[in-house]
Amino acid sequence: MLTDLSGPYHDTTDPSSVACVRQAVQEFTAGKPVDAGVWQADHQNKPDVGATIARNGSIRRC
Repeated sequence: MLTDLSGPYHDTTDPSSVACVRQAVQEFTAGKPVDAGVWQADHQNKPDVGATIARNGSIRRC
Protein backbone atom coordinates (compact mmCIF):
# COMPACT_ATOMS: atom_id res chain seq x y z
CA MET A 1 0.00 0.00 0.00
CA LEU A 2 1.62 3.20 -1.18
CA THR A 3 0.05 6.01 0.84
CA ASP A 4 0.71 9.37 2.49
CA LEU A 5 1.66 8.68 6.11
CA SER A 6 3.59 11.87 6.87
CA GLY A 7 2.57 14.50 4.31
CA PRO A 8 -0.30 16.99 4.28
CA TYR A 9 -2.96 14.30 3.80
CA HIS A 10 -1.82 11.97 6.57
CA ASP A 11 -4.94 12.78 8.59
CA THR A 12 -7.13 10.92 6.10
CA THR A 13 -4.63 8.16 5.28
CA ASP A 14 -3.23 7.38 8.70
CA PRO A 15 -1.94 3.95 9.77
CA SER A 16 -5.50 2.81 10.44
CA SER A 17 -6.07 2.73 6.67
CA VAL A 18 -3.21 0.21 6.44
CA ALA A 19 -4.87 -1.86 9.17
CA CYS A 20 -8.16 -1.78 7.24
CA VAL A 21 -6.45 -3.00 4.08
CA ARG A 22 -4.69 -5.75 6.04
CA GLN A 23 -8.03 -6.88 7.50
CA ALA A 24 -9.70 -6.85 4.08
CA VAL A 25 -6.92 -9.02 2.62
CA GLN A 26 -7.20 -11.47 5.53
CA GLU A 27 -10.97 -11.74 5.14
CA PHE A 28 -10.77 -12.13 1.37
CA THR A 29 -8.10 -14.84 1.48
CA ALA A 30 -9.53 -16.78 4.43
CA GLY A 31 -9.88 -20.43 3.47
CA LYS A 32 -8.42 -19.87 -0.01
CA PRO A 33 -5.07 -21.16 -1.24
CA VAL A 34 -3.85 -17.62 -1.93
CA ASP A 35 -0.58 -16.16 -0.69
CA ALA A 36 -1.30 -12.45 -0.24
CA GLY A 37 0.05 -9.82 2.09
CA VAL A 38 0.06 -6.10 2.69
CA TRP A 39 3.12 -3.94 2.19
CA GLN A 40 3.20 -0.28 3.12
CA ALA A 41 5.27 2.71 2.07
CA ASP A 42 5.03 6.46 2.59
CA HIS A 43 5.20 8.55 -0.59
CA GLN A 44 4.96 11.81 1.41
CA ASN A 45 2.56 13.18 -1.21
CA LYS A 46 5.50 13.60 -3.59
CA PRO A 47 5.25 11.98 -7.03
CA ASP A 48 9.02 11.48 -7.36
CA VAL A 49 9.21 9.70 -4.00
CA GLY A 50 6.24 7.49 -4.92
CA ALA A 51 7.76 6.62 -8.29
CA THR A 52 11.09 5.74 -6.68
CA ILE A 53 9.42 3.52 -4.09
CA ALA A 54 7.37 1.76 -6.75
CA ARG A 55 10.38 1.33 -9.04
CA ASN A 56 12.76 0.04 -6.36
CA GLY A 57 10.22 -1.90 -4.38
CA SER A 58 11.50 -0.30 -1.19
CA ILE A 59 8.41 -0.98 0.87
CA ARG A 60 8.03 -2.55 4.28
CA ARG A 61 6.02 -5.67 5.07
CA CYS A 62 3.47 -5.02 7.79
